[in-house]
Amino acid sequence: MQKNLRIEHLKTNIPELFTHPGKLLYIGASRTRSQCVPELRAASNEITLIEAFPPNAAFHQKNPIFTSVICFDICLALNKGLPSKFYDYIFWWHGPEHVTKTSFLALEKYFRKHTSMIILACPFGRYPQGAAYNNPFEKHLTTFYPQDFVSLQYTFSTIGLKDTPGSHILAWKKTNLYNKRRDPCPA
Repeated sequence: MQKNLRIEHLKTNIPELFTHPGKLLYIGASRTRSQCVPELRAASNEITLIEAFPPNAAFHQKNPIFTSVICFDICLALNKGLPSKFYDYIFWWHGPEHVTKTSFLALEKYFRKHTSMIILACPFGRYPQGAAYNNPFEKHLTTFYPQDFVSLQYTFSTIGLKDTPGSHILAWKKTNLYNKRRDPCPA
């Protein structure tokens, strides 16, 4: 139910992900959760997965839904770069809360130089979570509210109530590179 609601929320708010497919960087996917991947692939997006936890990356390397899978901590992108210089979409689905606010802000600024659109999703407010599934990257380090994204000039939409488990913020922003997409969308 929650997964379907989130996918419909995504399709309603960012339809170009499904009508104008492209090269998509998907950041972080556990073995049990990689929401939206089947739908994004069915729309003909070419999906590169970056996953920091080696067992998860190894699991997904066997999955043909991904164009490529790279075991890589996204926080290292600031020094080592991304696997490709440009993506039509950078998609960080329930991942920003797993890095510090300082790291998030630096990564968000970096992403703007490498994509035409950034799509982010995270819990709507406080949602404590420690390491889970033997994965230290699962720990929630940052809490986000809509104003955090508004201050960065994102459009946002929420599901659920603030500081409630299962609630969700979807935030997206077209960058200055939006017109450099392989398959430009109408303005």
